[in-house]
Amino acid sequence: MQIKDRKCMAKGISVLLVLSIIFQPVFSAKATWIQESSKGDTETAWGLHTATFITRHGKIKATMPDDMAAGDTISGTVIAEPEGNTERDRAKNLDELNGFVVEMEKQKVPITEKVFKWGIPAALAGASAYLILRNKKGGEVARAKIPILNLPTDVERPSLPTSEDFHLPVIGQAGRPMQIEGPFDGNFSTTGIKINGRNAAVLAESPRKLVAQSPKDVVGPTNIQLKEKEVEIEGGFRNLSLRACN
Repeated sequence: MQIKDRKCMAKGISVLLVLSIIFQPVFSAKATWIQESSKGDTETAWGLHTATFITRHGKIKATMPDDMAAGDTISGTVIAEPEGNTERDRAKNLDELNGFVVEMEKQKVPITEKVFKWGIPAALAGASAYLILRNKKGGEVARAKIPILNLPTDVERPSLPTSEDFHLPVIGQAGRPMQIEGPFDGNFSTTGIKINGRNAAVLAESPRKLVAQSPKDVVGPTNIQLKEKEVEIEGGFRNLSLRACN
């Protein structure tokens, strides 16, 4: 009986070893997929579509104007927000995030470039586009849906815009996006905006508006300056700091 038991035990061990060899690649591939996967979500607020991808290394956020329409040239930003409890951990995760690429309609931008300028195909009128997150190897990790408007194409635009064609805001909230309406060209490189004499961060631009970040450290009455190509305009501006009451 002891000899039979030993033979059965040996046979069982052999079977387990064979099974472990056969199934090991499957389990490894699944683990790799889980580690590299992420999820994407789109939020619309403050004049922006913000697509957020959550990965195990942190977040990647892309901002675009919420009035994107078929045929537009638009500009936007993409930033990495690494996870980590220490500077070393955050630096390591940032290095991983910087290897990703975001893509829309075969137009790609590495995370390290931080800004992008894309064209919206006319075929997308009234439909949606997908912002795709790709890893270092070019594989798709996640995607987020971005709505595309179907706006009239026969709207007249001034051939030579003047300062009267742009509408500066007179009030903003510290640390929040603000919108400036006017005949923009959708290109960050021809646009500049200052608040209290300092450059403000541009977040998104379409042919109809610019969205910029109102500074956190400027509060109260000040001034705002806009430069779009050859047009320069300045006006009064009040930046509010809103705090929750206890």
